[in-house]
Amino acid sequence: MKLRPVNGLFTIALCALSISAACAQGGAASTQPRIFLPGELTLGRYTVVQRLWVEPWRSAVSIPTHEDRGAAITELLAEAGNLGADGIVNLICLDDRGTSPSSKNSFFCYGNAVKLK
Repeated sequence: MKLRPVNGLFTIALCALSISAACAQGGAASTQPRIFLPGELTLGRYTVVQRLWVEPWRSAVSIPTHEDRGAAITELLAEAGNLGADGIVNLICLDDRGTSPSSKNSFFCYGNAVKLK
């Protein structure tokens, strides 16, 4: 059986059903962590879950670097999400681009994963 849209109503109904299904499965209810800008949150509005990439002892030996800033931030947000954080504050990205002729682009970002109160 092939369904055809009538004045777009079928398409709207299908979209509404798919959104409802996502909500029922928790897909739309779960939120990804976000980056909070300086001054956006006061200290009393959050607790620090973990200082990402600088807290464990391994950071004294190696740190995760990426070829572009976007990839470094994406991995940092994914790590915050794995910890159950609502976002990241004090995001810092360092650029090691062009420090020597043999080095390739290298970006490293760190910050504090936080849970809102």
